[in-house]
Amino acid sequence: MKRYALLLLLPAFGVAACQSDPPPPPPQTTEVIGVVQDVSGACHVIVAESGASFAVRPGVLPPNALPGARVRVVGVIDPAQSCPGRTLLRADGGVTVIAEAGPPPRRMVRRDMGVPK
Repeated sequence: MKRYALLLLLPAFGVAACQSDPPPPPPQTTEVIGVVQDVSGACHVIVAESGASFAVRPGVLPPNALPGARVRVVGVIDPAQSCPGRTLLRADGGVTVIAEAGPPPRRMVRRDMGVPK
């Protein structure tokens, strides 16, 4: 009986040795409300209400998020951080336009006054 008990303990030790550590906790979700400052280049810049600069990758902002638009970005901080001077956000939760930028400036129409007759 003692021989069999020892043989039954070996698989139990093997299973215990294969158990891995628990997975790391998911990254903390970040919410940023700010104004779109720049949409050119590899990083689209958003300035938060606190004055901090954040960036998102091209294609993340909706088409109506032009410079001057107020947006809400929900996501996590990207570990790549490939935008110097700004914190890169991975917008997993999406981007919502709160207020669009004002209407484009009106162009003044110049009419040729000419020479009066």
